[in-house]
Amino acid sequence: MASAVWLMWVAFALGSWRRTPQGRIAWRATERRAVAAMPGQWHWLSAACPEGAPIERVELVLDLQVCLLLRLHNADSLTRWVWVERIRDPAHWTELRRALWAARA
Repeated sequence: MASAVWLMWVAFALGSWRRTPQGRIAWRATERRAVAAMPGQWHWLSAACPEGAPIERVELVLDLQVCLLLRLHNADSLTRWVWVERIRDPAHWTELRRALWAARA
């Protein structure tokens, strides 16, 4: 019974991983509209939206040093979970992690 449950969980996890959206998260600097406003905004860039879809909020859920699990909230109140991997852009990895940790403070 335990083996069957474990196999079902593995199948679900693999299916979810294969359906994970592929794209890139980027910070774009913008003009501040208010003193307390952020000086920019996160965007999700993908093949479906190459100009970038604005993201209202990025939550760092899990930091495994070489990959991050992020929860992205867009303006339509939709949530997207994404894994971000160091191997995709090692030159900017440390900067991304610092920005995400600083936003939690």
